[in-house]
Amino acid sequence: MSRETIGKAEELLDEAGTGGVQAVETGIRLLLALIALGPTSKLKTLAEQSGMSPPKAHRYLTSYCRSGLVERDSNGGGYRLGPLALQMGLAVLRHMDVVKVSSLILTELRDETGFTAALAVWGSFGPTFVRLEESNQLVVTTTRPGTVLPILSSSTGKIFGAFLPRQITASVLAAEMKRRGGLNGTSGQLKDRELIKTMFERIQREGIAYNDSQEYHRGINALAAPIFDHLGNLAAAITIWGEVGVLDTRHNGPIAKLLKEKTKDASRKMGML
Repeated sequence: MSRETIGKAEELLDEAGTGGVQAVETGIRLLLALIALGPTSKLKTLAEQSGMSPPKAHRYLTSYCRSGLVERDSNGGGYRLGPLALQMGLAVLRHMDVVKVSSLILTELRDETGFTAALAVWGSFGPTFVRLEESNQLVVTTTRPGTVLPILSSSTGKIFGAFLPRQITASVLAAEMKRRGGLNGTSGQLKDRELIKTMFERIQREGIAYNDSQEYHRGINALAAPIFDHLGNLAAAITIWGEVGVLDTRHNGPIAKLLKEKTKDASRKMGML
């Protein structure tokens, strides 16, 4: 759990009114202190961090140890999260849905930028759009949920090409290269591999991919950025697209910065530290 997430949880506790169970809220502060301090934390330090006396903190920790939520380090005498906490965390991650996590972010991106925003995941045939939030701009495309994107000529596909393991993308990439007759239609196989490697490395460095109107959809430019899960694996990509000359596709431009902020937020919600 990130310090930002811990801070938000503490703010919610501070804002909570009557009607709750005070002992539970007090205990949660102790758990948040344990998360923030990390293993293995001493009783005195935990008590200070959570704003309670050591005897009171000890009573809570004793109950937590009995339940498995916390465990005692037999060597140093400190405390750390126990097996029950791990089971709870894994249960949350198992039920985490990247589509649900990203839904509000897509709407925010559409409203804040005025451009269409879309979410793509890796499907049976490659990068596939699963959700779109369309803007009111009169931009004509054939893109709908279920549309499969090329890896080499779409910003969405480039994200998957850059961040997925090559054994996952290899067959789709090979089929695409065969259809295209190479990366640029005429270049040799060795040169193609070098160009693709360079392109993917740049995307990994910059954290964003773009395509211009000559690559995938004439008259449309697009930007895409990755969403990662709790293991750091690519879970999805969010893409923004708009008319040529209207959408700023610079990797350090304001639209790109906003897109990266939103996808990083989605990654945090997916459990990415």
